[in-house]
Amino acid sequence: MLFYKVTADVERAVCFQDHRERQEYAFSSQQKGEMIYQQCDRNIFLFLSSVGDGRITAGVIVRGRELLSTALSQFWQAMGLQVGHCRVEEITLKAMRAMLAMAERGDYVADDGEVLEHFGLEELADRFRRGLYFCEHLLREEKGKAQLLRMSAEMLCEGTLSPEIERIFQGAARDCAWGHPVHYLVQSDRQKTRERMAEILLTALHQNDRIFSRRYCSVVESGSGLLQESALQALYDSCEGGAVVIDYSAEEEEEGEYARIGAGNIDRLCRAMQAHKDRVLTIFCLPRSRSRIKETFWHHLGNCTLVELNEEVVFENRAKAYLRERAKALGLAPDRRLYRAVNGSQKGFLADELNAAFDSWLDDHLKKVVYPQYSGRSSISQSVAKAKAKGGAYRELRQMVGLQEVKTVVEQALAYYKVQKLRPRGGERVERPSMHMAFLGNPGTAKTTVARLFASIMKDNGLLPRGTLHEVGRGDLVGKYVGWTAQVVRDAFQEAKGGVLFIDEAYSLLDDKDGLYGDEAINTIVQEMENHRSDTVVIFAGYPEKMEAFLQRNPGLRSRIAFHLPFADYTPEELWEIARQIAQKKGLQIAPAAREKLTSIFANAKEIADFGNGRFARNLVERAVISQSSRLMKMGLEQISPERLAVLEPEDFSPPPSVRARVKIGF
Repeated sequence: MLFYKVTADVERAVCFQDHRERQEYAFSSQQKGEMIYQQCDRNIFLFLSSVGDGRITAGVIVRGRELLSTALSQFWQAMGLQVGHCRVEEITLKAMRAMLAMAERGDYVADDGEVLEHFGLEELADRFRRGLYFCEHLLREEKGKAQLLRMSAEMLCEGTLSPEIERIFQGAARDCAWGHPVHYLVQSDRQKTRERMAEILLTALHQNDRIFSRRYCSVVESGSGLLQESALQALYDSCEGGAVVIDYSAEEEEEGEYARIGAGNIDRLCRAMQAHKDRVLTIFCLPRSRSRIKETFWHHLGNCTLVELNEEVVFENRAKAYLRERAKALGLAPDRRLYRAVNGSQKGFLADELNAAFDSWLDDHLKKVVYPQYSGRSSISQSVAKAKAKGGAYRELRQMVGLQEVKTVVEQALAYYKVQKLRPRGGERVERPSMHMAFLGNPGTAKTTVARLFASIMKDNGLLPRGTLHEVGRGDLVGKYVGWTAQVVRDAFQEAKGGVLFIDEAYSLLDDKDGLYGDEAINTIVQEMENHRSDTVVIFAGYPEKMEAFLQRNPGLRSRIAFHLPFADYTPEELWEIARQIAQKKGLQIAPAAREKLTSIFANAKEIADFGNGRFARNLVERAVISQSSRLMKMGLEQISPERLAVLEPEDFSPPPSVRARVKIGF
């Protein structure tokens, strides 16, 4: 389906003496449009949208562009118009609906809904209620083969996309190319990259008349909702002569109802594609990691031919060459700072990663070398990243003993959330960032304390409306009977809304014998995590080994967790410092002579099963306070001075029985 806006200069002005004449002219235009519609076998509809002195605007809905020129000439003639310069512009369905609405207000069409119904387009008018979320796009300016190949190289797609561009430009297409020899599968882990690859491909196809329409529709499908087959059929019908781009980003590890919905959606997408494969080009887009989903598409597509186009991963030498070429293209001399991100790295790089590294270098290079007067200025992202978080909670976190990796990740998370919050201000459409976390560590590594502080930090920095921590376990999330659990989980999310929901020992959700209660809880948690993506942080906490097994059993959770924070066991020196701080809060000091004894106790305690880390240090100090009291009472009340009351001596500290045997005494 093609939609056009036609703006024409009228050599003989259209003037109305009164309202009655204008209505008569409008009614006449309806009749002429209907006449041509019937003459062309209901394949084209023309209507006036606005009429003025010297200029007239018309809308056209047509199934094939070959009908346009003749029908438009007939329409001008039937309306008694002498048309000079005429501009024909392809538009979207949304723009066409706006033109129809304007025409109805001017009485140039009787009912805009009926026009849409004639072409099977009324279904799309209510697409959001029907569970189909699509966007319309128009290909931008025409690009030659050389330019498209250069864009492909810039995206590191020379291995697959560039050869396909060469094939597309091999020979002219037939005048009426109703039929597609192949369709396409685009694979990249970045949605933006998949969109750019699809646009380059469609531009090449349009240049060579493999598709007639500059308009194409994209559907981003996450697998979480049920696609209506009738809406899909209507979408494909509206794209005859053009293309549909389906970006399927659902998790392949989904289980239960989500898995059934996802499989059903793939089946419906493939049926719609096959029913229209000769008239509509389809580009499927998948993340590279979705191998199982890819196989599912293969199974449903039957004998359709798909050309695979993949974003490439490059390593150090080619990455350096890529950065060097980008610098030379701008007439800039590369320096060693340009290669800082890739030097000595064993990992592979995608184009977006290299472009981000180049942009960072370019910003620095322009300010320090080309325009040194701006050397003191920082970018927005740098400013956000460097900005210190507000509030006493942040200071308390920074003062905690150890946890260096945790503190680093928390700062990275804050910088990320702040930058994402800034992006919409520039008019850029971005998805809401996922803020969910996993705290992986043994007991006593301060997971709950950090979660409480993190909640306050997020509130202090305007990233969450409330700074509360709602702590729950299995007993708080699993209902008494089957079917009750989902509501219990929803209630927990409502309680935590605006703050942090802390799920301790999350793996215990799967402890029931048949798994029914735990599976229901986890499926509902996954759903509510998406529903509260921007206003609630969910933190899963527990032993590293058990948490890893938990995430492997239910991998759908893994992709929804943005940050994994490892809480390492404290070292003996860190435990000594924790003990010293605990004593200090009690108004006590630990004698310097006790330091060696305590570090020895801590070193041996770490080898004991169920070692409690910070809890162990706290219990050790509390037992020392009791031992000090007994020791001082033996001295007599008259000899107990304030100085002696304030000091814990080495003899006040003794390890528990489980550790005592491991402590070396004497030789």
